[in-house]
Amino acid sequence: MYWLKANAPDALPDALQAWYCFQPYDEDPHRYAWSTRLVPRSCEPDVLSLLVEVRRATAGRTDEEALDAAENAEFAAGAKGTTGS
Repeated sequence: MYWLKANAPDALPDALQAWYCFQPYDEDPHRYAWSTRLVPRSCEPDVLSLLVEVRRATAGRTDEEALDAAENAEFAAGAKGTTGS
């Protein structure tokens, strides 16, 4: 969040929305996976929106912090698909 605040403040609302979406699952991927099987509400739209904003903010940048932010966003977007769907 610190990198976003300093380098891509427009992405903060998307980051917070994605964060809030996952909060009820106490960082337990199994709880999230089971909940999406029972109730068709996932965090995918929130995570993908964040990924788009981070990609926009890091485009063309080569500094380590920007690359870390982009990699973390890609990882989160990939993880949303591990729910068994």
